[in-house]
Amino acid sequence: MGTCHSTPTPRQIHYNTFPTYMGAGCLFTDGKMALAALQRRKGTLSGLGGKREGIDADWFDTAWRETAEELFGWDILPSTLLVTLRSHVQVEAVSSNSGYVILRYSFRILEQFLAFCSGYTSPFYERMPTTLTELLLERNTEAEGEIGGLALLPIHKTPYRLDPLFQVDLLEILKDPSPPLSGRPSQSGAEPSQAPYSSA
Repeated sequence: MGTCHSTPTPRQIHYNTFPTYMGAGCLFTDGKMALAALQRRKGTLSGLGGKREGIDADWFDTAWRETAEELFGWDILPSTLLVTLRSHVQVEAVSSNSGYVILRYSFRILEQFLAFCSGYTSPFYERMPTTLTELLLERNTEAEGEIGGLALLPIHKTPYRLDPLFQVDLLEILKDPSPPLSGRPSQSGAEPSQAPYSSA
């Protein structure tokens, strides 16, 4: 079954809170880690979600529509899938920040959502993912779309940033993306150190 591009019909509003919201998204977490997405144009990691559209009955629609579109590169969320979500997925926790509504869900709910999507197709996956691991590791990050790769970020009370030296290490992978084989000499020909650790 291919990606559905039909326009869903407006539905009755079930969630009357935050009536003037401007956008919404889904935040998947186990309390220690959270799912993040790479925004290609900005080069930043963010959550999944986006702006309210006229077809959205409420912030539940907006959050799941935007999440599905970003994860799978769809033009619009299939209306039958949205009906399924509204029938089977309960809001676990919800908050609002400056007009943006955040629906917080467990990774178990994320995998339930992936099961609902199994009959569709995506340019980001040869086979639709059914687990969090598949969602992260089997993604074709070169496929066209607003979102590139996905990542799990640790939740920490102190804001953090990417270390510049680690960024250099990551850019080196682009030159040679294949993982090093055990015992294979490095590209420079240098032998690995025999010392198990530094005494410094």
